Amino acid sequence: MLDLRHALRALRRTPGFTLTAILSLALGLGATNAMFAVVNGVLLRPPPYAEPDRLVLVWTTSPSRNMTRLPSSEPDFRDFRRQAQAFEEISAYSTGDHSLQTAEVPERVRGLSVAGDMLKVLKVHPALGRGFLPEEEIFGQHRVVLISQGLWKRRFGKDPAVLGKSLNLDGQEHTIVGVLPPEVDFPRPDVTVWVPLAFEPGQPQSSRGNRSLEILGRLRPGITMERANKELETISRRLEQEHSENSGLSATALSLHEYRVGDLSTGLFVLMGSVAFVLLIACANLANLLLARGGARRKEMAIRTTLGATRGRLVRQLLTESVLLSVLGSAVGTVLAWVSMDGLLALAPNELSLVGVVLDLRVSAFALAVAVITGMIFGLVPALRLSGDALAGAIRESSISSPSGNRLRASLVVAEVALTVMLLVGAGLLLRSFQRLIQVSPGLSAERVLTVSVSLPSEKFSKPAQVSSFTQQLQERFTAFPSVESSGAIFPLPMDGHSWKVPCSVEGRPEPEKLEDVPLVDVRVVSGELLRSLGISVMKGRPFGPEDGPDSQRVVLLNQAAARAFFPDEEPVGKRLWTGPPEHFLPEDILSQLPGHAFPRLTVVGVVKDVRSQGPRMPAIPEVYLPVTQQDDPVPGLVFTLKSASDPVILIPLVRKALAEVDPALTLGEVKTMEAWMEGSVAQPRFYAVLLTLFAGLSMALAMVGVGGVMGYSVSQRTREFGIRMAIGSTAQQVMGLVFKRGFLWVGSGLALGLVGALSLTRVISSLLFNVSAVDPGTYAAVVLGLATVAGLSIYLPARQATRVDPATALRPE
Repeated sequence: MLDLRHALRALRRTPGFTLTAILSLALGLGATNAMFAVVNGVLLRPPPYAEPDRLVLVWTTSPSRNMTRLPSSEPDFRDFRRQAQAFEEISAYSTGDHSLQTAEVPERVRGLSVAGDMLKVLKVHPALGRGFLPEEEIFGQHRVVLISQGLWKRRFGKDPAVLGKSLNLDGQEHTIVGVLPPEVDFPRPDVTVWVPLAFEPGQPQSSRGNRSLEILGRLRPGITMERANKELETISRRLEQEHSENSGLSATALSLHEYRVGDLSTGLFVLMGSVAFVLLIACANLANLLLARGGARRKEMAIRTTLGATRGRLVRQLLTESVLLSVLGSAVGTVLAWVSMDGLLALAPNELSLVGVVLDLRVSAFALAVAVITGMIFGLVPALRLSGDALAGAIRESSISSPSGNRLRASLVVAEVALTVMLLVGAGLLLRSFQRLIQVSPGLSAERVLTVSVSLPSEKFSKPAQVSSFTQQLQERFTAFPSVESSGAIFPLPMDGHSWKVPCSVEGRPEPEKLEDVPLVDVRVVSGELLRSLGISVMKGRPFGPEDGPDSQRVVLLNQAAARAFFPDEEPVGKRLWTGPPEHFLPEDILSQLPGHAFPRLTVVGVVKDVRSQGPRMPAIPEVYLPVTQQDDPVPGLVFTLKSASDPVILIPLVRKALAEVDPALTLGEVKTMEAWMEGSVAQPRFYAVLLTLFAGLSMALAMVGVGGVMGYSVSQRTREFGIRMAIGSTAQQVMGLVFKRGFLWVGSGLALGLVGALSLTRVISSLLFNVSAVDPGTYAAVVLGLATVAGLSIYLPARQATRVDPATALRPE
């Protein structure tokens, strides 16, 4: 306690030093605390369920097509559930939007359709009521619902008598049988209702070839992932032999935590490493400040030694001061991290779920531990050096600088510059990568386009004619808006993260020997002037028109990638294909459901420009466009596109009114501009580039402060030398040259070491780069030139100070 009081008194005597040290550490520790909060919330914190390491997702895989995360079919799920012994419980689910009817206007809510005992898989119990019963997975008995805590509070005021009440979803009354516990956020926090997964008999969703479900399971105690995967492989081989639809397919398990982390770990660890570099630079500045301050305290330490203070006592006192500085810097840094957290969350991409990222006790404990360790490590060397110089003779020689102390300060400056070079190179590479990414043509025009998603409940839109009629009525109203130039509809929308893959066969071509050899294409169902509204050019042939009705010849549009894949040396327009495998691969029960025991043949009427539907990082893949008027299978929803002559956002109230006129029971889903979708497709690389650039800029500022401070201290120690040189005839330019020579010796050494380190470390971020090499010479050259320029400015002020030394004043003590 005595040491703490002495430390506070000593810091109050030097407010300039104290403020500079605290601010420097606050910047480094604040950035560290904020990034650790993100890493803790995303990578380190396990899912909030009992024994989360036993929770796994089961994915269908297609090794021959190099596809590792495919959804599963409802029959496959039932087979896995019945045959897998490695699992304690297995459940399947799919997400979708529902229209919740209220007394005022319908409300869109996110729902989870569940098969199996999902609550048992997660090892949670309803906060109120019960879960689903096995018989409630039968169509006709499935109209029950579990509601979230948020809906229970918002809609029913947390009334315990909510059980048994009715909730109207998609025009159907559902009985509330339970309330979900607050910790359930699976598979995403915005899920509001759970309903049983039940398909109407005969609907295509229940077929083995329709793969739209994800599977979550809980391993039995003691079962390893390797054993579970071996069992899944065995079951997959059995299903492949029994069902032709499963040809070439397998299954694999992946831990829930690993799935949630995904490919985010590399980027987040890079950012965490970058803030560690910033912290090291801030700490090096602290050590240099302590060394410089120590020169002025030699007399004080000598007096303490003369009065009987031991070296250990002095070291303890000096360490207390440095740790106190670090703790105060950490406190200010935590405030800065808290203030910046909203901006960090706003900048984060959707796939980086930061909902649970908070500055909690774990983060606070980490911040305190880092502060104490930082203060001890970077305060120890200055403390040992200063206490070692605390001799009685130091009273008379207090102005003599220690050569070893100067070398230590120079080494710290070299280290600061080297770390800054590595951060600047990394930031430069990511910025150049992001620049090239946003320059990639997406193949469509997003300017002034509003997208509006509308879910189509299967019970209400089970017939293709119902979907087609609804789409036509809504588009007619959209087109009538004064500022709307064109309107269309599509499912799924490019860049929204969804895809609909189906086999594709060309008429007259040799049939493959195996089902897995049939190529896949992405299907997009379109209506109206979709191509015009999104600016997708027709390269050959014609677009869809009014003549392509339900009773007309079946037609299809190919993108350029599909045309190259299926007709590399032929004219594609006029050729025929179908979206399915050769019929002989199908079992008799599926084949009998097809008109004429064959898939409808589609005539290619046009080829459209490639669209990078998966985002600019991924090349265009083969896609086929089908008119909604000829679509046999119902679609779960449509995204309407409205090309406006002005700001499209002003159309939202009109769109809402038009939907209410066509079908009052339906609600608008996600409403975004197409530009927002495109920005979302590059949100993750932008997040990494912006943050690493901020950290690199912060490190450069701290490093240049360190360079300027040490050079200023060096000039003050060489005042006599400069006075003598100027007295015997040296010019101001020559004196300035001496200062620049020493400064650039340090900076040059740091640049060289930093470039070597960058060549090694930037390979870590190679997976984050797009069309940029990790050893891009332009980036390295720009960093060297830019940092050398800024360093020159930092050295200039101390050099200018050296030229203003008065020889008479400098020599007077002699």
